[in-house]
Amino acid sequence: MKIFFTRHGQTAQNVLGEICGRRDVALNQTGMEQAKLLAKKVTALHKKYHIDRAFCSPLQRAKITAQTALDGLNIPLVVDNRIIECNYGDYEGQTRESEGFERVRYAFGTRMPSGESLFDMAQRSYNFLDELCKNYTDENILIVSHGGISRIIESYFRDVSVEEYADMLLDNCEIRGFETDEFSETHKAWKKIEL
Repeated sequence: MKIFFTRHGQTAQNVLGEICGRRDVALNQTGMEQAKLLAKKVTALHKKYHIDRAFCSPLQRAKITAQTALDGLNIPLVVDNRIIECNYGDYEGQTRESEGFERVRYAFGTRMPSGESLFDMAQRSYNFLDELCKNYTDENILIVSHGGISRIIESYFRDVSVEEYADMLLDNCEIRGFETDEFSETHKAWKKIEL
């Protein structure tokens, strides 16, 4: 099984350093161009590994990126609410320099005011990934989601320190992948795919 994941194309809010979270913002022109370039990468991946199915967040920036990336390929796309971006609550629409954001952002068990915690986000994302590993062991999967979810996905496949987690951010439309042939309840031996 191989699982590839990517972050949506750029938005105006990304450029401004705003916290998007659950706000359903559109891709900007650069984001659309990134999604078209992603389509070429996905086509190459599909030729090399045969991608069986794709999943995306319900937010338009991820959904449009996924639809653009899969254009012309016969790969079914499923929208799954469990890989929607973190609910940053009262911080959405503010900048990352907003008072208290950095402190709350990495206090994994603390919920954002009117939002969710990183543990909440990890639980739903890990449940999603566990389900993929249970139901699609002989398939190769593409996930199109968000920056926050991409951190969580990466931490599912390998150990990540708090400091590394804090610094880790997938670029818009960057692809990463992991593979395994071994599944068990207590151990999953995942290896990074060099792309």
